[in-house]
Amino acid sequence: MAEQTAELERCTGNTARLQTWERVRGPIEQIAQWIDELEEQFATMQHWERAQQVANRFRSEVLRLNTDDPLSAVSLVDSTAVTVCSAAMPWRRLLGQWALGVGAAPVVALMPSIIVGDPGVMRFSIAHQIGHLLEWYTQRGGRTHCSALAGLDGVASNDPGESFANAFAAYLLAPKVAVRRLLRYNGSGSSGWLDGAARDVAVTFGISHGAAQYHVLNC
Repeated sequence: MAEQTAELERCTGNTARLQTWERVRGPIEQIAQWIDELEEQFATMQHWERAQQVANRFRSEVLRLNTDDPLSAVSLVDSTAVTVCSAAMPWRRLLGQWALGVGAAPVVALMPSIIVGDPGVMRFSIAHQIGHLLEWYTQRGGRTHCSALAGLDGVASNDPGESFANAFAAYLLAPKVAVRRLLRYNGSGSSGWLDGAARDVAVTFGISHGAAQYHVLNC
C-alpha cells in the first residue's frame, strides 16, 4: 500500500510536497553520510545514545527546531513532506510501513487503529517510520517496513533497527534536555516516581505512556 501510494504521488506530481522533499532530502542524506563516517564510534554506543545524537541533528537541520520547540504531527509531516495514509497490513504485528517511490516524497502507511487511536501513538509511529527512512538512507537498501512498533505497549524490542527507530522517535519528539528540565520539578526517590515522571513526559510531549517510561529511564 505504501509503495503504491508513493508511486501515485510521483505520477500525479504534487508540486508543493515534492518541492519540500527536495529541500529536506539533502540534509537527510548529509545526516546519513555523517552516520556512515562515524560508524565505528556509533558501534560502541547503545542504540538510544546513537538515536539521541541523530535526532538532535534531524531536529536542527531538517525540521529547523530548537530543543524546546514543540513538534506536532502536522508540523512533522509538513516539514518532512511525508504523506500519512491508513492501510490494512498483511500481518497482525505489522503496524506501519514506509515507502519512497522514484521521484516521489515519502509515504507512511499506518494501521487504521493507530490513525483513529491515541494521537501520541500516531505521532510516535510517524516519527518511528521516519527513523526507518533515515536508516535506509544509511544502509542504501535496508528494509522498507518494520515488523512491529515495539515499545509502544511497554515491551522493549530485541531488533536493533526497531530499537533505534523507537529511540529516534522518542528523542525527536521529546529532546533529552527538555525532558530533564521537566523532571527536575517532578521530584524523585518515591516508589511511584517513574510512573509519575512518565505520565508528565507523556502529557507534556504528546507520546504514549509506554514509550515515555523507557524514555525517562534513558534521559
